[in-house]
Amino acid sequence: VRGWQGGTQVNEQIRTSLRASGAINFWLLNNGITILTSQLGAAGSKRLQLKDARVVNGLQTSRAIYDYFRTETPKAETRRILVRVIETTDTALFDAVVRATNSQNKMPESSLRATDQIHRQIEELFRQSGLYYDRRKGVHKDEGRPVAQIVAVSEVLQAVVAIILQRPDDARARPGIYITDDSKYEAVFGADKHNLHEYVNCIKLVRRVDAYLGTKRDLTRGDRRNIRYYVAAGLACRLTKSSPPAAATLAALDSDKVGNGDIEVTLEKVWSKFRKLGPIDSTAKGTELLAGLSSSLKRELKKQNVTTAISRR
Repeated sequence: VRGWQGGTQVNEQIRTSLRASGAINFWLLNNGITILTSQLGAAGSKRLQLKDARVVNGLQTSRAIYDYFRTETPKAETRRILVRVIETTDTALFDAVVRATNSQNKMPESSLRATDQIHRQIEELFRQSGLYYDRRKGVHKDEGRPVAQIVAVSEVLQAVVAIILQRPDDARARPGIYITDDSKYEAVFGADKHNLHEYVNCIKLVRRVDAYLGTKRDLTRGDRRNIRYYVAAGLACRLTKSSPPAAATLAALDSDKVGNGDIEVTLEKVWSKFRKLGPIDSTAKGTELLAGLSSSLKRELKKQNVTTAISRR
């Protein structure tokens, strides 16, 4: 569900328990480890042979124990750890066990959602694009991937909400509801809901906008945070010449070649409206800014399409 979380308070407590060799037996203080396997068999005395083994609960404990033996090199160790090994090829049961065993302690719902097949598909496509989708939070950082190339699940969600769903207000103020609400989650990450390349281009467009906004010294950090999704949403419509962006066009878009001119035009329109309504957080989180920009953009696109049709005649 997630990778090694490093020096958290809980992980430090596990390490402390491990170093206290003369204290209470370790298994009494720990919830243990749960492993799912597609095939379970004996492999000699006190040994098991597992096929497709997955640690679905207790990764932090496993890693802490590994580090303990690697750094402390104890001469003798007789303490025990409780390990549950569950043999199953039933994917529904697999998912049920993952969710149940990771719901007893505080864990973001996004980490549990990230076990869905769509997130595995996004992870693979992102890798082909030189990006690392942080489906299991912390894994890529632990493996030493460049931070700039790691993309959080929340980052993808906000980019899709802003660009594909054309709700930059929600992306700015209420992204969490697209994880907790099943119907809203489906709109973003539903199976076969969007072409996978749309996810890649949504991220690249938002990051392209962020890079450009970073060159604007007259904008404060708060300004950039408030308008970034509005600029990205408008830019996608401008590039695809439709509102909302045409899925096929967005998927095929070469986002690496987006010029500063298109971003600047979109930024000017967003900033003008934002400043007029009041350049504060509540404006970016409300609905009036979105309504005004949407109406203006649709009029502009309609005019462009009419002009294009006339020129073709």
